[in-house]
Amino acid sequence: MQEQKTSSLRLNKGDVVYQQWDTDVECMYDIRCGSIGLFESYGTPDQTLLAELVMEDFFGEMDMIEGTPRSHTAVALEDGTELIPITAETFRSYFSTRPAKVLLIMQNLSRRTRELTKRYIGLCRKIYNDHQKQ
Repeated sequence: MQEQKTSSLRLNKGDVVYQQWDTDVECMYDIRCGSIGLFESYGTPDQTLLAELVMEDFFGEMDMIEGTPRSHTAVALEDGTELIPITAETFRSYFSTRPAKVLLIMQNLSRRTRELTKRYIGLCRKIYNDHQKQ
């Protein structure tokens, strides 16, 4: 399978890459420069920054792989942010044409999962401790 040539996306601060619950999950993104914020409830009073990603990070891979709606909103955090879209078809081709890239994506996903798990455990401990003090 031939790897698709994809042009990069240039973004300015505040540009939204995709919205939480979007069903267009045909690609993930490779950050070439700049930074991206992943937000829960973006643009509402309950907005929460889940992660700040920088050059050589990836995002959108879980939704693309699972085929589920976007679980967060992705927003450029600075002018000049550049992304390379990676379609599901291109990603599948990486298994034979670019296995090191697949490993890098998996390592990135694993690192972010560990970070979120640590945050979750810390929050659970805080809630438990606060409850014990009552």
